[in-house]
Amino acid sequence: MKNTEAQLEALSLAWIEAKTEERNANAKRIGVEEKIIEILGSKEEGRETVTLDNGTQIVVIGKMVYKADDLDSIIEVTHGLQDQFKPYKTETKLDESKIKKIRTFQPALWRQLALYITARPAKTGVVVTLPGDEYDGV
Repeated sequence: MKNTEAQLEALSLAWIEAKTEERNANAKRIGVEEKIIEILGSKEEGRETVTLDNGTQIVVIGKMVYKADDLDSIIEVTHGLQDQFKPYKTETKLDESKIKKIRTFQPALWRQLALYITARPAKTGVVVTLPGDEYDGV
C-alpha cells in the first residue's frame, strides 16, 4: 500500500505541474494571437487569410456572438413574419438531469425510454489539490 501512496503522490505532483504548464501555454498562445491581430487587424465578421513569403498561412477570424436580452420582445415584434424569417429557433433536447432521475426512480419507464437513448460514459475527470489549496473548478 505504501508503494501505491508514493506513486499517487508523485502522480499528483506531475498532474499539478502539467496543469500549470497547460495554463501557461494557453496564456502564451493567446498573447501571440493578440499580437498577430494587432499587426493584421481583424474583421468584425468574416475571415482574412494572409500568406507569408515562406508559404505560412495565417487566418484571422472575426465573429459576432448574438444573445437575446429579451427574447419575449423579439418574438412579439416578429410575430407576423414567416417562419423562415423569424430570428430565433426553438430547440428540443433531452433533459439529462430528468433522465438520470427516471433511470434511478422509475426503472419501468427507463426501460421504455432506453430503447431510444444512447448512453455512454463521459470522460472521467481528475482533480488534484494540495493541502491548503481550494478546488477552483478548472
